[in-house]
Amino acid sequence: MLIPGNWEFEQFEAWAPETLWTKGVKDYAINLEVEYYKGRNDYAIKEGGGYYAARFAVLEYLRKIKKQARVIIFREIYEGYIMPVGVWEVRENVRNAFKNKDRKFASLNDALNDIAKYLKVPMREYLKRSEIMVQKRLEIIPF
Repeated sequence: MLIPGNWEFEQFEAWAPETLWTKGVKDYAINLEVEYYKGRNDYAIKEGGGYYAARFAVLEYLRKIKKQARVIIFREIYEGYIMPVGVWEVRENVRNAFKNKDRKFASLNDALNDIAKYLKVPMREYLKRSEIMVQKRLEIIPF
């Protein structure tokens, strides 16, 4: 999801119970990594290479359209995912997402309601953890 504004990047990675990394866990394990406009000072240890692969693909796209954005990525890993194949998969999935037709919404709430239809984890679980989606902004920046 791209939101008009200066660069910020937030990525959720939700692992279903009984996947390779969540054996014995009863609920989704949700990781979050965030980068603000001034960048990060540490390595994204919770998501590692997947974070940087997604970030790379997003930055490629933003450079192509010559814009900045507040970016939120939702990545859900389901029970059938038993063999991770590498961060290239994350990068290519993000690149493929940008090949889809843009969908524009009147509000952040409208966008989140649409996205929620495609996720298994309830949106409220992401909102509880989010640092970007809960920010209150005074400026309105057309995209």
